[in-house]
Amino acid sequence: MTNRTNWPEPSCAAQRPADLDAFWHSCRAGLAPDELSESEEFSTPQASFRRLMLKGGEGTLNARLLRPAAPTSVLIDFHDIGRSARGYYYLSRYLPAGCAVLAPELPTDTALCCGAPDPDAPGGIPALLHTYKAALRTLRAARQLFPGLPVAVSGEGLGGAMALACAAQSDAVAVCTVLNPLPLDFRHAAAGTAADYYRPLIQWFRAQDPTRSRQKALFHALDYLDCMNLTPPEGCAFLLGSSRMDPLSPAAAQLALFRQAASVNKRQVLFDKYAHERVNWYEDAQLEFLLQHLA
Repeated sequence: MTNRTNWPEPSCAAQRPADLDAFWHSCRAGLAPDELSESEEFSTPQASFRRLMLKGGEGTLNARLLRPAAPTSVLIDFHDIGRSARGYYYLSRYLPAGCAVLAPELPTDTALCCGAPDPDAPGGIPALLHTYKAALRTLRAARQLFPGLPVAVSGEGLGGAMALACAAQSDAVAVCTVLNPLPLDFRHAAAGTAADYYRPLIQWFRAQDPTRSRQKALFHALDYLDCMNLTPPEGCAFLLGSSRMDPLSPAAAQLALFRQAASVNKRQVLFDKYAHERVNWYEDAQLEFLLQHLA
């Protein structure tokens, strides 16, 4: 961990669309109902370890589900691109805090998550918008399974964007903890300085719009999905972990995101020598933050 003295000035080129709230309201309202089904894999005195399946008009979504006997809150843990949901052993770290845990299996392939940009499509990348909708379906399922309990959302990288979207779209989310969220600052990514995750976007410009004549329309569409426009509201406690060397989630944009967040209770933890990777120091800070704000 470090201080801010050797970090860049906060900066992000994302712009907030005038109809952002209406766009996301339409996304939520358009989600078809899901049929929920559970199957137990094994149990311990602390919890039942289960598989949850959501079936609806948006397709089938699977998740790991940990059910303690008497939960006091529910945590939704979203995984990053190129990874899968955390295993039961790791997820059980949240049980002593009284959390039931949901860990959905989201798409992990870059082409699915950030492929085929379309400036005429809502959100700019239909496959990525579908992933955001999967996150909102998971949030809805958590509220159905554990009505009345406070909800916490957590995620790293792409999972961080899913957590931010849930926090921004529901006042039921009491705590949001994220590490190096993305996509963040699409305009910076399209300059070609980022790695594989944004390659479909860079290639689209090269193949479909080499003169950048349609970039204004595309970036406007992408702004609906940019983490910068999905900051948690005032009543949601917010923890942001940021790695200065992350090529996918620019440090300057992360500082700007934290500054913009309206949360009354917010904390940013900075890591100088980390890139886009898991950070043990962050995981310790995250658990401490959850214990503090879900008590």
